[in-house]
Amino acid sequence: MIDESEFRDLLDRFEAVLHSLGAPVAELMRPGLPDEKIDDLIAPTGLTLPDELRIWWRWHDGADEAASNHEEGRRLGPGGWLHLPLLTMIELHGYHNGRYCDMLAHGSTDLAEQGWRPGLFPFSHRAWQPNHVLAADTLVPEHAPAPVVMTSEMGIEQWAGTESIGEVIGIWIEALESGRYEVIDGHFETEPPGLIEREPRLRWLL
Repeated sequence: MIDESEFRDLLDRFEAVLHSLGAPVAELMRPGLPDEKIDDLIAPTGLTLPDELRIWWRWHDGADEAASNHEEGRRLGPGGWLHLPLLTMIELHGYHNGRYCDMLAHGSTDLAEQGWRPGLFPFSHRAWQPNHVLAADTLVPEHAPAPVVMTSEMGIEQWAGTESIGEVIGIWIEALESGRYEVIDGHFETEPPGLIEREPRLRWLL
């Protein structure tokens, strides 16, 4: 079960760490969305967002693209993952779902199942590799954590998964608080090895 108060505390801690490092994204975060707006935007997809995704966009609706003259200004830290508005992610969901359906129509069932699957919903993509997407599973029981995978047009990295969005945020916080990262001229820089000690399957987040 998701404890909303604990998850919000985690997000606020994440934001505080970004501020302390002088990360541009901390100054560019947009106001969060009310539940009514989230419902209106997500309704055409036919999906029900898990609690973690709803809280994510209630916290902040991405970073202000217009105020950032480069994608670096929307980076959430290690790994180049961008803080993006819900509407942008709905459009990305439509692209991947459409591609999935096209593959099914042409009989490419194996590739389609590897690259996307019904119920996934994106919440970030890489700055330098926009086809690399962090996607959460929406087909979870009510109030349950939303497992996360990294997917691309080459397939879903099944080994690169976490049990929840909260775990993703926790890994980012741990990396930023490790002292190995600093922001120089708006860019996240790190000294070797630049990775916190994590089992290899989770290093894709950094």
